[in-house]
Amino acid sequence: MVTEARQAWLNAQKGAKGKKRPKFGNVRCRDSSGRWFDSYREMENHLGLECHHGQKNVQRQARLMYHDGEKPKYMYVDHAVRIDGRWKYYDTKGRITREWQNKADMLRDNYGIEIEILA
Repeated sequence: MVTEARQAWLNAQKGAKGKKRPKFGNVRCRDSSGRWFDSYREMENHLGLECHHGQKNVQRQARLMYHDGEKPKYMYVDHAVRIDGRWKYYDTKGRITREWQNKADMLRDNYGIEIEILA
């Protein structure tokens, strides 16, 4: 028989649809307007950018295309902010993976795109 505390822990390990817990333990959350975010920190950063730069100038989930060999590939960042006609890219990271760092370095070296980390 499963105790109540054990069942609560099991429920916390699985999402609402019975999926396994995310790799880095982030919990999806929703803001007051109903938009979903991958983590609470990402939501806080996005709302802070909207307050600072205006809602029309902030875009969620920007997709950056780059070429690695023959096929085009994509890197997704959490936020893109339009400042004086130019885009600035931000990503919310608690832990930087080697794969993400390699992509960010390649975008910076080949295309001049800087991605700033928001903690």
